[in-house]
Amino acid sequence: MGIKFDGGVLVAADLLGSYGSMAALRNLPRVFKVNDQTVIAGSGDYADYQLLLDIIKKRVNSDYCANDGYVYKPKELYSWCTRVLYNRRSSFNPLWNRLAIAGIEDGNERRRCARTTRPTAAR
Repeated sequence: MGIKFDGGVLVAADLLGSYGSMAALRNLPRVFKVNDQTVIAGSGDYADYQLLLDIIKKRVNSDYCANDGYVYKPKELYSWCTRVLYNRRSSFNPLWNRLAIAGIEDGNERRRCARTTRPTAAR
């Protein structure tokens, strides 16, 4: 869940990981701080969320090592995530997640939502 307020953005998520209707895991973090400007939160399949986070962490580390001062802003991360979700969905291997990306960009609060829609049955 993301809430925009005067002076910032608040992002929150639950910690419960369920297996069907059974509450199997009770301490799964679903909010990740990408940098000082951007956070990402995810729901849905936790393994898919971990895959996305691993890729994001590698990209952030690579940019940090380049030492050019570049950091991911919320709009850029949102755009990249929508392309990744679309690519996976188009190759019939979707990531089953809904993502909330938020942060401060150029002094303005931003929040965006990226999602994979479930396919509907042919009629």
